[in-house]
Amino acid sequence: MKPIFLTLLLLPFAVMAQDDDNALKYKYKGFVYTYHAVRSSGQWNYMSSRTCSRLESTFEKGGTSGFVSVNAVYNPILEDESGLHLREAYLEHSQGSWGLKAGKQIVTWGVADGLQVTDIISPMDYTEFLAEDYDDIRIPVNAIRLNYSGMNLKAEAIWVPVPEFFILPTDSVNPWAISMSGMYCQFDKLIPSKKLENSEFGGRVSAYLSGIDFSVCALHTWNKMPAFQLVTSVPTDSSKWLPTTTE
Repeated sequence: MKPIFLTLLLLPFAVMAQDDDNALKYKYKGFVYTYHAVRSSGQWNYMSSRTCSRLESTFEKGGTSGFVSVNAVYNPILEDESGLHLREAYLEHSQGSWGLKAGKQIVTWGVADGLQVTDIISPMDYTEFLAEDYDDIRIPVNAIRLNYSGMNLKAEAIWVPVPEFFILPTDSVNPWAISMSGMYCQFDKLIPSKKLENSEFGGRVSAYLSGIDFSVCALHTWNKMPAFQLVTSVPTDSSKWLPTTTE
């Protein structure tokens, strides 16, 4: 990987409603940032150029709350990435020790960044690999989650009707695209059909005891990282293949 130059500008903001127990409470917050990366050798071309504004809205009344997060992105290098993108949108209701959350959401299991042992429900978007924050490349999933919180115990059951999978860049316009030196590459996206029998489901139990904390989880899921198969023959119609070059 050749060295690159990075510039980051962050402008946070937040607006809150007046504190009134009898009224609907709401809060808006967000930020604006611009990110640019340039090669420090070779062609000195842009590796990434992106400006993003995120708006997050939270509202609640009684035991019911909702959350919506939207990104407005301008990316002159990857034009398909530009536009308005709904990141999360879910409703949550809690009563006593029980809680229910349904909608488009990011699910995080585990506490270690970069080491995905149990954190495999929300996959990753590698469209601009190493050019985005770790939390921003998580892909939200449409899920229903049932939670229980006790004094020393937490339990969760989850159902994901339609699983999401890792996104790898294959467009040759993308500087972060997958490439194999001296070879033609064709990428066919093969994922399970949208049937209930292909949905994800599972649960976890976490205990917080004196001197020790532990979690036990089980998940019926898929291998979400794409698997590659090498084909040595080159088809006659090579226009459907992606040529790769090295500098």
